[in-house]
Amino acid sequence: MLLYQLREAEFVTTTSCACQAIWLKKILNQFQFIQEKTIVIYCDNNFAIRLSQNPVLHGRSKYIDVKYHYLHELTNEKVIDLI
Repeated sequence: MLLYQLREAEFVTTTSCACQAIWLKKILNQFQFIQEKTIVIYCDNNFAIRLSQNPVLHGRSKYIDVKYHYLHELTNEKVIDLI
């Protein structure tokens, strides 16, 4: 149980990082620093990376709040790339 909670925390943190990166990209666009490439986020948690690519990977992943599945959408739309 504790291991899963740590994994969930990593996933939530990665989602927060992605949101901040998108916000920063929008701010830079307003200053005419246009970036058309995907945002690369380096994540040292394989669980978070796999869950962002396939949200039904783990049976307990359904308990993660829906708003954090936004990371999956960003990965599918090639807005971000988790490495």
